[in-house]
Parts: sequence; structure tokens; C-alpha cells
Amino acid sequence: MITLKINNTEIQVEEGTSVMKAAQAMGIDVPNMCWHDELEHFTSCMLCLVKDKSNGKLFPSCSVKATEGLDVVTDDSEIKEARQTALELLLSEHVGDCEAPCQIACPAHMNIPLMNRLIAAGKFDESLAVVKCDIALPAVLGRICPAPCEGACHRKTVDEPISICLLKRFVGDEGAEPEIIPAPKTGKKVVVIGAGPAGLAAAYYLQIKGVLVTLIDKNEKAGGLLRTAISEEILPKEVLDNEIKSILKTGVEFHGGKDITAEVFETLKKILMQLYLPRNCC
Repeated sequence: MITLKINNTEIQVEEGTSVMKAAQAMGIDVPNMCWHDELEHFTSCMLCLVKDKSNGKLFPSCSVKATEGLDVVTDDSEIKEARQTALELLLSEHVGDCEAPCQIACPAHMNIPLMNRLIAAGKFDESLAVVKCDIALPAVLGRICPAPCEGACHRKTVDEPISICLLKRFVGDEGAEPEIIPAPKTGKKVVVIGAGPAGLAAAYYLQIKGVLVTLIDKNEKAGGLLRTAISEEILPKEVLDNEIKSILKTGVEFHGGKDITAEVFETLKKILMQLYLPRNCC
């Protein structure tokens, strides 16, 4: 065993113990980013700097071993300034690199880390509100998404990826539908043809942005292939109906049983052009 001082307090540790581990044994938290107790150390972040009191030199506590008679300071103005500089240098070289890989891989670019943190804290309603910012049908998508986000999850390097889709499904099923305060009306009107997943999402986000939306589909019920091509075991109709209902509650006007053929579409375009093109347009 060897004896050293940390912040004027003596401690005995086994030979070969790092200064950081010695400090932790005393309950002193030395900040770090690149250190992990179960991995080989790789000194790179320099946030764990401490000071040798005998000569005033700073050194990384994660990689320097404790020695007999060492006298260490872990917190003073010089150390704080050095750590701040190290952090600023790290951030200056990581523009965009620190965005979660699961969020980058998500086609909707949903804030998955925030969703997970809120679920872990038991805040299911708030978590659902985060999901609905980017995904209009979370309970549906949580059942059918191929989960590219899970393929990018860093956790799989330890054991297995986080079940992001199941978590999204959970908050879609259990979270209370967030109160939507629509944006002020823009005076604009949009007709969305086709009430499948894309049409439903377009209608939802346009409506809450203040655009009046009419949603048209050839089928009597909205849902498109979600309703006709996916088995009840995978996607219960009750789940689909509930999520469609939440979209229509925002004020989207749905008309089913309206088959808009190519000929009908061309006719509608001509009518709209006559209504909205400037009268002096040639």
C-alpha cells in the first residue's frame, strides 16, 4: 500500500491505482469523458486534470498512477480554467459529431435520446409529446417500423441495442395525447389526396401549422395500406383508429369514398388555376 494526499487528506491505496480512482475512493468526483473503469484508459479529453501540489504541474488523473507521498489538488481556479479550455477545444472539433447516431439514422430525425430520458423518468405524457413533434402515428409506427435507429444504437457494442421501437409503441399506447395548440390560421387551404400514413402525417402537421386541411380518400375509412395490408395481429384496428381520431381532432376534415382519378384531378387543377391565377395572366 502507498500513502498520498488528496485535497490535504491522506489516503492509502494499492500500488498501481490511478489518481482518479484514489480520488473516487474518497468520494471526490473528478470530471471525465474518455475514461471507463472497465476499459483500457485512453487519455484524450483532458477534463480530468488535477495538480501536483509540490511543483504546481497539471496532469491527467485517469492515467497517472498514485505514488508514495504524492500531494494532489483536484479543484482550484487554475484547474477549472484548464478543464474549461479542454472542453472548448473538444467542442470546437466536433461540430455535429455528437448528435446521437440513433437520431441521425431515424428517417424522421426524432429526438430519441430525449424520448428515452423522459420514459426513464416516468414522464410518459411528455415523452409522447416529443415523439409527436416528428411522428404523427407513434403507436402505429412502433409496431411496423423496421427500426434503422436500433441498427445505429451505440448500446449494441456493449450487449444489444435499446428497443427504441417498443419504447415508442409504449408511449403511443400509454401516454396521454398532448394538448395541441394550433398556430394562428394562415388563411391557406390544402386538399390532401390519399389518407394513408403519408397523407395523414401531412394533414396533421399542416393543420397544426394553421393551414385548413381537407383529407380525401377513395376508401370510406382513413388509413390506406395500414388498414388493408397489415394483419390485425401486428396492427390492431383499434390502435390505428385511435391515432387517426387524434389527427382528425385537430380540425382535419376527412371525406371518404371519393375516388380522385387522373381525369378528376386534371379537372380540379383547371378549376383551381381559374380561381387563383391572376386575372391579367396570359
